[in-house]
Amino acid sequence: MSSPPRILVLFGNVPLYGQERGNIEALDALRRTGCEVLFLIREEWTKDTIQAELNRRGLKFVFVPYFDAVRHGVSLKVWWNNLMGIVGGSRQLLQLIRSFKATHIHAGSTSNVLNFLPALMLTRLPLVFRAGDVPPQHHWLWRMVWRFTRWRAAHFVCDSRFIQAKLAALGVKNVRSSVIYAPGPRRVKSGATVAPLLPSRIGKRPFTVLYVGQISQEKGVGLLVEAAISLSRERSDIRIMLAGEYAWNNPFARELLASVARAGLQDRIVFTGFVEDIDVLYDQADLHVCPSLCDESYGLTVVEAKERRLPSLVFASGGLTELVEHGAGGWVCEEKTAAVLVRAIAYCAEHTEVVAKQGQAAHASLSGLEMSRFEEKWNEVYARAAA
Repeated sequence: MSSPPRILVLFGNVPLYGQERGNIEALDALRRTGCEVLFLIREEWTKDTIQAELNRRGLKFVFVPYFDAVRHGVSLKVWWNNLMGIVGGSRQLLQLIRSFKATHIHAGSTSNVLNFLPALMLTRLPLVFRAGDVPPQHHWLWRMVWRFTRWRAAHFVCDSRFIQAKLAALGVKNVRSSVIYAPGPRRVKSGATVAPLLPSRIGKRPFTVLYVGQISQEKGVGLLVEAAISLSRERSDIRIMLAGEYAWNNPFARELLASVARAGLQDRIVFTGFVEDIDVLYDQADLHVCPSLCDESYGLTVVEAKERRLPSLVFASGGLTELVEHGAGGWVCEEKTAAVLVRAIAYCAEHTEVVAKQGQAAHASLSGLEMSRFEEKWNEVYARAAA
């Protein structure tokens, strides 16, 4: 390309989970190499999540309309608002293409494609689609949007080989897709400290297991808490820390908190809430655990743990097995049960020298993911899309 790309990013997401962080990391990398990047975000509900993260990184954004919900049972008013979001968002995208002098469009989900579908049908700018999840196929509308996306996108970037294989099954030839493993997100360094989370009466530093992510059933947090309660009743030298937002509209998390309180184990099974400066937790941890029951597309927290020389204990779910080789930087549990977690964590607590060696191996394995070429690979994708 004769001049750096000018990229409009379709980004209507509200929370700040792995998928959102992965897209922000990619666009921030492109910005650092000279690309002009402008995020199109929704104003509602994003002030403390997406807006805060983009502001922290100095990434530019504008507010555009987005639809609210596409599901059975919503009122006619919601459907009308959805239609206005799609029409309004498309109108503003077409205006921004001209005023921003855009050369590319970037999308990270089919819901964002849907929101700008009319405009994407009218413009010929190349679309780069980053696939951080398997596109939904459960409803005719999402199947239609996916078929349009498959036809419209100039190139697909996949989180993992697992996702690339899923896209191939949905009709995307591998020649039109690339796999780019994302580094751990650059988080805020606040300088804050986290106080010791166990009373001093225990006498020695406990073996500490860290979970980072959504507090949800599909992420295996229920099994982890069940295992933690069982372990804590048998021994006092293990601590489990769970870092993730749980205060808003999460009855599952409230029930887990209640079960820990009923067992009287709040000092050993600690829900920290959302923590942006995650280093203060990784610094206290001996083992990272990611017991996802769903097929994970990737596993940013596993990469974060590798960067900090922590081994990961994972279930054999989706792309996680690409990041963790059993016995070489961590452990992969084929059976997804609380009993397996109990045995695995107890083994690690009793063999800390093995855990330390696995942590060194985890860090060494980063070279195989070619993250040092992250910026270069993304630039290659945009050059290919322009061609």
